[in-house]
Amino acid sequence: MKYALGILLFVLVASVEASTIPPAQTISRAALVVQAGGGQVLTRCVSFSEPQISGADLLRRSGLGLETVNDPGLGEFVCRIEQEGCPASDCLCAFPPTYWRYWLLQADGWQFSAAGATTRMLGDGDGDAWVWSAEDTPPPVIAFDTVCPAALPYQAYLPLLRSTSKER
Repeated sequence: MKYALGILLFVLVASVEASTIPPAQTISRAALVVQAGGGQVLTRCVSFSEPQISGADLLRRSGLGLETVNDPGLGEFVCRIEQEGCPASDCLCAFPPTYWRYWLLQADGWQFSAAGATTRMLGDGDGDAWVWSAEDTPPPVIAFDTVCPAALPYQAYLPLLRSTSKER
């Protein structure tokens, strides 16, 4: 009888705890590719809980060293990523012809962006690239799954309960 009451109590507590657990938060991921002038390529997978983030936020959240300047009329300029580019105090030091060129991941490859990163909105599965170059040469094609590998499914395990007392 004690054993049956123990099981009943466990089931009741477990059902109350399960009903108070909030639903899992959806996590989105976007890929970032950065190609330096010498050809070195860095990639980052950025996770976020919002439905979308801007291209500028993707770059900021990547953890890469970053220097930018904000122009009230034109938006945010990327001056330096890691050690490549110009200091914020002289953001366009190599322009023309070299600057950080912004690319958008499309189904058929990279497309040069006609707008800035502050207006671009990325959702789950999207990607952006930045290339330090004097030419409009796109970055290498890198599959989204290479930058953001599939996450392992979450598995929960419940402990097995066993009575240590002998009932008669």
